[in-house]
Amino acid sequence: MMAEYAEAAKPFLLGEGKDAVLLIHGFTGLPHEVREFGEYLASQGFRVHAPLLPGHSTCKEDMIKTGRADWIRGAESGLKALQGEGPENVYVSGLS
Repeated sequence: MMAEYAEAAKPFLLGEGKDAVLLIHGFTGLPHEVREFGEYLASQGFRVHAPLLPGHSTCKEDMIKTGRADWIRGAESGLKALQGEGPENVYVSGLS
């Protein structure tokens, strides 16, 4: 079970294209929950990145130590990674 959890927590980068999408997983979630949507977007010609937000991959005590500012920094880091690849446009999508 721990190996499955570790796999679900991995950030992912998929696809190629002139436009990109930053996918943000939900509160207490993991990148895996947006992977199916990411795969669809990649199949439609988008570059897709889903980062793991701080505090979301270990235990509840780690999540309690993080907050909105940490999660925003995590999302901004993912955005900068995508922007560094030079897409024409970057779209942001997520769930919670």
